[in-house]
Amino acid sequence: MTTKLLLAAALAAAAVTLQGCVAGAVVGAGTVALMADDRRTTGIYIEDENIEWKAVAKIHDQFQGSHINATSYNRKLLLTGEVSTEETKKAVEAAMKSIPSVISVANELAIGPNTPVSARGRTSW
Repeated sequence: MTTKLLLAAALAAAAVTLQGCVAGAVVGAGTVALMADDRRTTGIYIEDENIEWKAVAKIHDQFQGSHINATSYNRKLLLTGEVSTEETKKAVEAAMKSIPSVISVANELAIGPNTPVSARGRTSW
């Protein structure tokens, strides 16, 4: 009984000193839960996440004012949303193809004004 009490006290003391790690463990557990149902390998899953982060950064830096979504699956990048001109559509595709490890880009960007956020919400719902 005293060993259980001692172990509980040690864990409580460790929890106080490792506060930041708890949040990391929770996030990591959530990622593992998402990956459990995914057919991709862990490496490809992580690479797809990296591709999406790099794509979002490029979109934010180079194509402000456009509504562009980037989704990667098995290193294939899907672009959806709206851009104002055909030239912008081609420039976005070229920028995304320059991201390391992207195999191909499916450019489904529509040319026209950005849809309002309320319309996006209805479409998602």
